[in-house]
Amino acid sequence: MPIASLGASRAGEGRMFKHAATGLILLAGLAELGRADEFAGDTVPPPPAAMPVAQPVATPEAPPAPLLPPPGAVAPVDLQWGWIYPFQAFSNAPRNIWLEAEYFLFNSTQPGLPPLVTGGPQGSQGVIGQPGTVILVGGIDVDHQNRSGGRFHGGLWLDYDQSFGIEGGYLFAGERTVHLPAGAQVRPLMPVLARPFYDVVDQQQSSSLVVQPNLRTGLVDVAYSTFFQAADFSVICNRSCGPNHRIDLLVGFRFMELDDEIRIIELSKIDRNAPLNGATRLDIQDEFETRTRLIGAQVALRAEFHHGCWFGSVLGRVSFGGMEQQISNFGVTYIDAPDQAPEVYNGGFLALPSNTGIRDRWKFAAVPELSLKLGYTFWHRYTVFASYTVLYWQDVLRAGDQIDLRINPVQLPLSQAPSRGPNLPEFLFNEADYWLHGIGIGCEIRF
Repeated sequence: MPIASLGASRAGEGRMFKHAATGLILLAGLAELGRADEFAGDTVPPPPAAMPVAQPVATPEAPPAPLLPPPGAVAPVDLQWGWIYPFQAFSNAPRNIWLEAEYFLFNSTQPGLPPLVTGGPQGSQGVIGQPGTVILVGGIDVDHQNRSGGRFHGGLWLDYDQSFGIEGGYLFAGERTVHLPAGAQVRPLMPVLARPFYDVVDQQQSSSLVVQPNLRTGLVDVAYSTFFQAADFSVICNRSCGPNHRIDLLVGFRFMELDDEIRIIELSKIDRNAPLNGATRLDIQDEFETRTRLIGAQVALRAEFHHGCWFGSVLGRVSFGGMEQQISNFGVTYIDAPDQAPEVYNGGFLALPSNTGIRDRWKFAAVPELSLKLGYTFWHRYTVFASYTVLYWQDVLRAGDQIDLRINPVQLPLSQAPSRGPNLPEFLFNEADYWLHGIGIGCEIRF
């Protein structure tokens, strides 16, 4: 090969080598740059394009919990004042209205009766103290036994916390009448039936005959009835509360009434051959009625305790105010005489002009009362319970205590004697204590 050709060939190879070296250096630089980028990616990776980088935000302090739950929610425990019944936690709204009804079986203090009807042998004439005389009606307490009654009660909470509300109720012990007839007891050993009294003119025990052999026949029926009722209206203020208890103060109005009545009916037929002052038939009726009313205020404290669906309550109450005592006596006599029109006279036998009419007086009184309850709540709003109630009322009037057996015979309708002696019988106003207690069962519904 020529020298010129050989030099040219070597010069071309040098240029190729120079270009190849330059390319390798560039490739090495690019590779080094890629490795640097890879290391940088391991340190701080770029966020995804679809998810922006979250920036730290300062969390503000949470506001305090509200004292009242929002509408539609139920809070079993109020944080400040009231308390809501546990069964409300299962419902969607508080129960602010309640109604309840109870049936009671009551017993009360037995009223007394003076001797009203006697019996005995012919010679005794039925006079108290004479040999053989027996008291047939009176002289002991009248057993009214048990009687039915009831109580109706309802109330309304005026705020969501159930810390302030109103309530009212009505309690009654149903009227019960006891009949004490006399007439069938007359037997050969007791042929006389009489009505005893004390003769204030002659100052001795005496009697008015109802049945006498061969002269008159008849009977006497004594009916004693009694009735009690009470009503109240109160404002409720919660004084203490907790998850399982509450204590309420009640202040309001109270009305109470006790009515007593005795009706004595005497029917006699007299032999036409021996008429009594011309009369052959006597119908005599005496009525004694008393009414004791309390109109005043009341203060009560009620505690309720809950354990699951079970609950118990204790109510202590004192009613006080003006007490009215009223006596109403009435007497009438019907007389039949041969060939004459029937005659009617004012006055019977024990209710005569001196003690006939209406009398009343007022005085202060206080009546304590205690009520207990134990019950079970189901279906969130219904409650069944058993209860016991007792109250004590002082200085009431009972009808049997107002009968005055001191009689001036001059006042009797058939008397023809001239007026003399004291004006008796009279209004007595004898007072007594009254207990009423009973057990009951009832139910309650809340809305």
